[in-house]
Amino acid sequence: MKNCNLPEWYWSRGLHDAKIVSVEIKQLSDWNQYDNCLIFKINGHGAMFEQDIIEIRFFHFRFNKVDFNIFSLNGSWWLHDDISEKNGEYQLFLEFDDKDCERKTVEFSFKSAEVTRRK
Repeated sequence: MKNCNLPEWYWSRGLHDAKIVSVEIKQLSDWNQYDNCLIFKINGHGAMFEQDIIEIRFFHFRFNKVDFNIFSLNGSWWLHDDISEKNGEYQLFLEFDDKDCERKTVEFSFKSAEVTRRK
């Protein structure tokens, strides 16, 4: 994160080499397109540090590139991320290798997140 005020839920030690098992979008309301949730199912067993994370939910998100194929994240490997916050909204830049080992990036905005860890 660009400043030292990391949110409590953030994986500050890193998710490098965690597998993104699946990605799903859920609409939380019928009337507001931004009342949604982006869900990453994570297998952290191969991650260098944050091995206990199993799911990340990003609430009220939107991709910064309209033509991004969300399904390219299924089966991919988390390489690196940067997070920043501005005016109450987070920006996440994620670099990943897709299931065909092609390096890709995605950037999206969201209002809040929830991280589920293995007990």
